[in-house]
Amino acid sequence: MRFGRFDDKHREYVIERPDTPRSWTNYLGSNEYGAIVTNNAGGYSFYKSGAQGRFTRLRFNAIPMDQPGRYFYLRDRDGGDYWSASWQPVGKPLDAYESVCRHGTAYTVISSRYAGIATETTGAPGDTTTTVTGVTPGGLLAQPTNMGSFDTSLLAAAGEVGIAADYALWSQCRLSIGYTFLWLTTVGRAADQVDIAVNPSQLGGGTLQGVPAPVFDLRTSIFWAQGVSFGLEYQF
Repeated sequence: MRFGRFDDKHREYVIERPDTPRSWTNYLGSNEYGAIVTNNAGGYSFYKSGAQGRFTRLRFNAIPMDQPGRYFYLRDRDGGDYWSASWQPVGKPLDAYESVCRHGTAYTVISSRYAGIATETTGAPGDTTTTVTGVTPGGLLAQPTNMGSFDTSLLAAAGEVGIAADYALWSQCRLSIGYTFLWLTTVGRAADQVDIAVNPSQLGGGTLQGVPAPVFDLRTSIFWAQGVSFGLEYQF
């Protein structure tokens, strides 16, 4: 059974099924900070020492092995249904819950879709060590100019078209085929929001001099997907 694949173009390992036989893990961090994250958002964080410097909880020989972790929960106010942005810990049925995890170098992105709602969680922790002022909280790409919470409202549209046809092979058997095309006009992907320009005057807690960088500037793109389905119906 296939659970994932290598993406050579983006230098990532893509896990397309969350119910892997074992937790598939990525290591994040720097010389000072370390983090372990699995394909279902399990794991822990530590400072310098994984044994003595943990600041999130770890249970050795835990069952399941990748819990606890870093989880986001979503709840439908009207219907009362709830789920997690990663497949675990809620563990919704996989015929209704889609999950893709992308492990890259020093980052992990977990995307999911359930009940018509898509979520994307990105983990890219770290810090920056400079030769002059020591350790900068947040990391090289997380500075006072872009740290914080940002809210933006945008008008987006979604559309879906489909074509289906069937053919009677004989009186008791029918063959069907379908094509579906889905598009979204405005999608904000977590990885696209990272500004890689840095004003070094802020490093180590210094005062900003010159142009603010990095900054948060919502970047959106169009998303589309297509699929083909086949079916065979036999009546007894």
